[in-house]
Amino acid sequence: MKKLKTVYLVIKMTSVQNENVLERYGLTNYEFAAYKTLLHRGACDAKELSENSKVPTGRIYDVTGSLENKGLIDIQKYSRPKLYSPVDPSIAMKNLLERKREELEALTENALVVEDELKKYHRTTPSESLFWKIGIGKETIDRFNARLIETQNEMLYYGEFFETRPHNHAQEIREEAEIFADLQERGVTIKILLGTKDKEGTLQEMLELIFPVLHRYDFDKMQVKFTKTITLPFVIIDEEKVVMKIVNPANLQEYFASIYVWQRKFATELSQKFQEMWSKAEEFSMENL
Repeated sequence: MKKLKTVYLVIKMTSVQNENVLERYGLTNYEFAAYKTLLHRGACDAKELSENSKVPTGRIYDVTGSLENKGLIDIQKYSRPKLYSPVDPSIAMKNLLERKREELEALTENALVVEDELKKYHRTTPSESLFWKIGIGKETIDRFNARLIETQNEMLYYGEFFETRPHNHAQEIREEAEIFADLQERGVTIKILLGTKDKEGTLQEMLELIFPVLHRYDFDKMQVKFTKTITLPFVIIDEEKVVMKIVNPANLQEYFASIYVWQRKFATELSQKFQEMWSKAEEFSMENL
């Protein structure tokens, strides 16, 4: 048994050694092979390095030039033949990380310019053709929240707490509360309609969950009402997009799927339903908190 474990360990280590562990730091397989060979053998000329690293002769000069630019090797340029020597791994990693940091800074600085350029192609009004997408299981909440973040002007939000309680969806509610606060800071107007048979109990549990975020809310841009009309949770975004959450019939404490629909006609029809429920709902002022 000990022999088998030893053999397995050797095979596993050999496999790891053959992987390009620096790929995420910007090194190609050839570059990693050449650098690894230099670390093992020390200074080499191009012919030795090509033979021992298995980097093709026709590529070896491109590879060594790139490694020098990335700060992983030194080149003795005035000898015949040229010699290549590895930079110490601790210094090499610092050089690679610095390059990544500079790349990230450049991307960040240019992001707004690229965003503005992309907006030129972005359709501002939806096609009347129907577009839909479904998120199931673990994707349900992530995809639902991702759509909430897209809101630019107005959100009509309906959430139901009839068969379940807010604390059964504590994490989801906290995440939504943070999203609402972020949207308000961007100037989005939000109407929240909560479907429940127990207004006071639901309200108390909700406030306990979102209390850390309440100070961020702009009460002038958020209206909250309670209704005893129960339907599936849905959100209408900017009068053109709809997201719905489907409760799992086998377990009413969890959501099974989310459905995203982009069609102004459907959004308009559902908005009318929302406004009917809203007109009959019981008001609640956030200013009384």
